[in-house]
Amino acid sequence: TESRQTRTVSLDAVPTDLISSIEVTKTSTADMDADSLGANVNLITKTPLEFKRRVLNGKMEYGVNSMDRRTRPTYSAGFTYGDRFKDGQYGVLVSGSYLNNLRDVNGTEQSYANVSIGGQTVTEVPTNVRFTYRWLNRTRKALSAQGFVRTGVDSTHYVRALYNDFADADTTWTHRARFDSGAVFLPGTTSTSGSVDGGRITRDDRKSVKSTLVWNVAAGGEWDKPKYHLDYSLT
Repeated sequence: TESRQTRTVSLDAVPTDLISSIEVTKTSTADMDADSLGANVNLITKTPLEFKRRVLNGKMEYGVNSMDRRTRPTYSAGFTYGDRFKDGQYGVLVSGSYLNNLRDVNGTEQSYANVSIGGQTVTEVPTNVRFTYRWLNRTRKALSAQGFVRTGVDSTHYVRALYNDFADADTTWTHRARFDSGAVFLPGTTSTSGSVDGGRITRDDRKSVKSTLVWNVAAGGEWDKPKYHLDYSLT
């Protein structure tokens, strides 16, 4: 889950096609702010410097989620293109990803109690029955583009851009039958049958859309001299 009042981010919002590696730090380091969190997870995207030649990768996936004789399609696609020019002096890298996932989640919850029927106590009679049907549509569109230029043997400069649009459309239908507030249980013709007078049946329909939009533009570079190393970044 994700809360608007916290700094948490759903990992589902970040496609793996754009990630090169993951750095995890358990304690604060010298380059972090004094008020930063103790632990940090850094998702490092791919860069043109990782490839020594032209790269072109692509994938397409299709699947189905089946429940209650209904079929929900799931499909995704992704690509990566990178190349260097003029003996590695210039380079570009473009990555994209798309996901559309439809899922169904059904569930039943029941509560039991001992009730009096015809002057006799009957154990484990269902007094609260809830039927839940949930339909979830998850979509994600992401695009990453990077370029770099070498101005010398020991200097490199880059520009990076990232766009990520993640959304969850959640629809839930809940039917609830309650026999625990003023209901009277009446005996039936057999020991395992009966009826209820004064029960309640309610229905609750809810629909929510949670979206996360992330975009970022950064520029930076570094100089690697024999006596010192200098790097800069602007986001």
